[in-house]
Amino acid sequence: MGSRNADGLLGTQSFAGCFSLSVAKIITTGQGGYVVARDAMVGERLKAMRTHGVSDVINCVYTQPGFNFRFNDIQAAIGLVQLRQLSERIHRVKTVYARYAEALPRIEWLKFLPADLDAGEVPIYIEVLCPFRERLVAHLARAEIQTRPFYPDLHRAPYFRNAGHYPNSERFAAEGLFLPSGPDQPIENVMRVIEELHQFKP
Repeated sequence: MGSRNADGLLGTQSFAGCFSLSVAKIITTGQGGYVVARDAMVGERLKAMRTHGVSDVINCVYTQPGFNFRFNDIQAAIGLVQLRQLSERIHRVKTVYARYAEALPRIEWLKFLPADLDAGEVPIYIEVLCPFRERLVAHLARAEIQTRPFYPDLHRAPYFRNAGHYPNSERFAAEGLFLPSGPDQPIENVMRVIEELHQFKP
């Protein structure tokens, strides 16, 4: 949310846009998310889909297949408060990003994956590649710094049965690491992460 390109805000330029509100996002309600749609009929179908496929939750008539994807009022209240702070939260993640962007490219064994701020990208994650990721994760953990590896390659999921070879994806899955970041991350934490990275001996 808040990222843009030359054509405008991301998530608003196609048939529908999906936004996550999980805890690591720029706006969070703990979990859940929302969908925006250009077409009013698509919007109505999505509303029905979220509540078992009924268009009217009082006088229920099944109109299509659906699920139980309802968003509760408590989550919505949290999200609305954070939405009013969106510009401030974007500023905070850019401040975190700037500290990392200044320091990480100087660490020769670490590949910093930059965000394109000039084009409008909002850098909610700090992403790096490290060829000895497990050792780095263990080093940071000993300093009580939590990190998270990238998700495994999706094509390796057994239910997709995909035997293809995707060298870039495989490298990211093997070496990718998220460093502490996000709009609520104190700058002093960021500086401590950078210090520990400098102390790590490959």
